[in-house]
Amino acid sequence: MQTTIPKHDPFAALRIKEFLFFLNTRFFLTLAIQMQSVIVGWQIYDITKDELALGMIGLSEAIPFIIVSLFSGHVADIVSRKRIILVSISFLILSTSALLYFSLDTSTVLKNYGTLPIYFVFGFIGIVRGFISAAFPAFMSQIVPRELY
Repeated sequence: MQTTIPKHDPFAALRIKEFLFFLNTRFFLTLAIQMQSVIVGWQIYDITKDELALGMIGLSEAIPFIIVSLFSGHVADIVSRKRIILVSISFLILSTSALLYFSLDTSTVLKNYGTLPIYFVFGFIGIVRGFISAAFPAFMSQIVPRELY
């Protein structure tokens, strides 16, 4: 006698409204961060005409990201992951607004301080991304039931 194995529905998780919203948020956040990196890289190169300055952008973001990543997983375990994500996205919006302000014609920030403010903002973005990278995968496990994994 042969036992029948129930067929697994691979798209069952996509029927969860909160999971679809989560996927869309993650996709558009990743797209926005990548667009911002390219635009700022272009702007830095336009200002400095130096390839090393482009690498310094990545370094100014990577060092804070690595340092924060050492303990952000612990923070994501003891603080509400939803709150971490919302606060992190709010800080990313503020950082993007600061970068926009720096690049406006009426702003004298880049004229007075050079590209240093952009590096500081990207350092802050690295800190924020360290927390959001720990909270996003853990939050997904709260949305999708274990049976659907």
